[in-house]
Formats: sequence, C-alpha cells, structure tokens
Amino acid sequence: GPELEPRPEEKPEPEPRPEEGPELEPEPWPEEGPELEKEPKPESSPEEKPKCKPKKKWDKKPTSRGVLGYDLSLLAKKVGKGKLVQKYYKNGKKFLTILPDGPSQLFYPSGNLAIIITQARDQLTCIVQEDEPRTTKIRALFQSDGRSTCYYPTGDEWINMSLQGGQYLDQAGNRVRKWMWPNLSPGPQVPLSPIFISLNCHVGVRILAQDKIFVSFLAMGRQAKFNMGTKVQVSTSSQLPPPAQLGEDELLLLAFRVRILQLCDRMRGCINFPSSEQWNKMQPPMYLMTQAVKILELCMAADISDELHSSIKAIVNAQ
Repeated sequence: GPELEPRPEEKPEPEPRPEEGPELEPEPWPEEGPELEKEPKPESSPEEKPKCKPKKKWDKKPTSRGVLGYDLSLLAKKVGKGKLVQKYYKNGKKFLTILPDGPSQLFYPSGNLAIIITQARDQLTCIVQEDEPRTTKIRALFQSDGRSTCYYPTGDEWINMSLQGGQYLDQAGNRVRKWMWPNLSPGPQVPLSPIFISLNCHVGVRILAQDKIFVSFLAMGRQAKFNMGTKVQVSTSSQLPPPAQLGEDELLLLAFRVRILQLCDRMRGCINFPSSEQWNKMQPPMYLMTQAVKILELCMAADISDELHSSIKAIVNAQ
C-alpha cells in the first residue's frame, strides 16, 4: 500500500479553562453606530480594534482565541442560589461576582463596577456604568419587562425600547430609526434589521429581535454575555394597550417627586456620615434610578416640547 507521510509532532499548549460555565467565542462589535446587514468580522475591519483591547499571549487555537466566556444565565442556573461565585482576571483582579441571593456584578480591569444585574421577583434589571472611578454615569438600563434605554457618553439618549417598539437617535437628538416589533405591527411582518452598538471598548449591545437583546462584556481574555430580550405573546384578537401619555403638569410633578426623593436620600447620607464625604459619591437607590428612566420614557411618548423635555431631564439627572 502507499506510504503515509508522517505528521509533524504537535505539542498543544494547555489553555486555562473556567471552573464553571461554557466557553464562548469572542463576539466583536463596532465602535459606534448601528449596522443594518451583518456583524463584522474582526479580520476584515482592523480599524475597529479599540485601544484598550488586550494582547493575547496564548492565542493559539482559532476555536477559543484565548477567551474564557461565561453565559450569566447558564452559570446562575448551574450554580444555583445560596452559593457565592467569583471569577478573576489573569492579573488577579476581580472580574465577576454572583452573590448568594442572585445579584451579579461585573468589573472593568480598572476595578470599577461595569455591570449590575439584580432580580426582584420576576423582574430582571441590568445597569451598565461607565468606566470612571468617581462617578456612576449610567450608559444603559435594561429591564426584562421590555423597557430599555442606552445613552451616549454625553448622557443623551441613544436607543429607547418598550413593549411596542423602539427608536434610535443620533447625538443631536434627531431620530434615525423607529420600529415596531414584528409581532405587534399590523400587516406583513418585516424582520428587524440588526443593530450593533458599542457603549465603550468593553461593553457592546446587539439588538436582533424583541426576545434577542444581548449585552456582551469583553476584557483581558474574559467574556460574559446575557440576553435581556422579552418574549411577548399577543393573540390576533387582542393587542397591547397604547403607552399612557401624560400631560405636561403631570410629567413635571413626577420629575420633581423623584428629585425630592433623591435629595432626601442624600440628606440621610449626610446624617449617617456627617464627618465623611463618601455619601457624596454614593449612587442613589436602584428604585430612584429606575423611576428617572421611566419618566424620560413617558416624555418620549408624550407630545411635549423639546424645551420641557430638556427641563425634565435636567431635574431627574441633577447631581
């Protein structure tokens, strides 16, 4: 028979693997703006490499690329409640924490808090923060009831979504896109053109459908992702009610109510820590941040002037 050509000896280098959770492919995202056709491949778009993207020393196998990935929903189900889970970067700094009662926290390589995931009953909330040490600037807020908002670095609204649909704005506040979710729009259903945005060089958002809204985090060879999409079942005989529209006076009252609660919370911080300035760096309670976002959503749905919208936004976002 024919002689087989001997194969060269291969000595694969072992790769570290996570203790728990599946290994995922790294998913790149563009630096800014939506893409309406395909998600770009990193090989074909060299200009999209962020400055803070780490160099991979043991990127030998194309199937893993040296990235340890965690699907937070799968990891939480596998571990179960009542157990503390902690993952670390290669330099020893904390990357991921899942607390025994369910909340999860992801950290930037700098040590700053990147993503907070909380669960109260059936409501799941995700908050993405900017990589800054002294501020708690919110870059995105996702809720499992279908309401989500992403913000530009300036604080201006970028993407706003509800159970009915969503809209995409440019940095000047002009509407670039508006859509209804296919299962709610009358007539023939047109698939949503995918939207990919990058909140910063570590956090990306992919909007593929109402039930496929992915938030991904990638830094120093560690990746985590989860789905904040919502599945809505609507029969042909019944449709979701239109979003409530409030008047100008009602919106102003709601904004001032949130502002008063914010000031009361800060006063409690002064009383509890009179000799410390730490209270000034503490972020307001989660329910106040959620209420502020809801008021801004109501403003977008209401027929009010841009001047009033800006005033309400300044009230609820005042420091």
